Amino acid sequence: MNLLQILERKADLACKEIERQGYMTGGHNGPYFDEETPVRNTAHWLFTFSMLYRRTQNQKYKKAAEIAINYLLSPEARPMNAAFWIRKNPKKDFCNGVIGQAWVMESLILASRVFSREDCYSAAEEVFLLHEFDRQLYVWNRLNVDGSHASPDPTFNHQLWMCALASLLDQTPGAIECSKLFFENRAIKVKLYGDGIIQHVSPVVRFSHKIRNPKKIVEGVLGHGYYWVSRGKLRLKSSGYHAFNLYAFAILKDRFPEHAFWQSRKFKRMLKAVDSRKFQKEQIDNKYSYPYNPTGLEMAFVTETFDPENIERVEFWLKKQLEFTAEEGKSIMTKGTADENTARARIYEASRIKGDYHLS
Repeated sequence: MNLLQILERKADLACKEIERQGYMTGGHNGPYFDEETPVRNTAHWLFTFSMLYRRTQNQKYKKAAEIAINYLLSPEARPMNAAFWIRKNPKKDFCNGVIGQAWVMESLILASRVFSREDCYSAAEEVFLLHEFDRQLYVWNRLNVDGSHASPDPTFNHQLWMCALASLLDQTPGAIECSKLFFENRAIKVKLYGDGIIQHVSPVVRFSHKIRNPKKIVEGVLGHGYYWVSRGKLRLKSSGYHAFNLYAFAILKDRFPEHAFWQSRKFKRMLKAVDSRKFQKEQIDNKYSYPYNPTGLEMAFVTETFDPENIERVEFWLKKQLEFTAEEGKSIMTKGTADENTARARIYEASRIKGDYHLS
């Protein structure tokens, strides 16, 4: 089978589910066990349906996509006309940081292009513009479901994905500007471990002597304090999220294709880190890697973006994903996962891969 056939098989099952109930069943945010609404997984599957319709013109994917769109644009998904309601845990924000919103907007932007749905783009644009972008700290604040604004999202990969999402809003100059500001002032200055792995707690909220706002000073100091306390403890988590970060950088390559960062020693270290024995070993039994963040799918897309002639390497990473998560007669994404519904939905990350790769 080739990759497209695998995507079609899994999407065909998802088509039946969404036709039956009007949305895709929610999960619990993988290893974090935060119960989620159907919004996130419906958005992931909308991305897959849209990509498959673009490639095959099969009407069943259009029909499934339209059902997903109807749900995501409904009051149930966005009950107070602000952030999408994603997470149910009362001890955490209901928006799932800025990344929860980025995942939904990402799917709506693609659907707007594939199906000529201006309402999808407008919804994504509206939610994005409701987020406050701090022009002193160069980060996004979280947007609550009720429309109020929370503190900056302190997680690097969340902010990086919001930056990638902003780069896709090509009809919205303000979004492109914010994407560039974060990319230049935060993304390319990310902190790495010695072997090139991105540090999960790389501080995105940084102290600056130019800042006079006491609240922002406190946020910057706390951000640095958390970084120094946590960076050693979160090595394994950082490794599990490394490919997920590289995937976002691969999306950004399309927005900033000629930027010097792509040829920098720092970025080359980030790419090369995945070749080491240490990295490969750290992915085994890592709950943040293959069973949640699909490292094999992510690295296949990253390789296709930055080393497009290396077909063998793309296939190596695809086969790695199958090795760790495929279950015969069930799914290619669920072995070892804590959250089968979300794991199945995250096959969407493979739909950006352009090549027709054959897999055993």
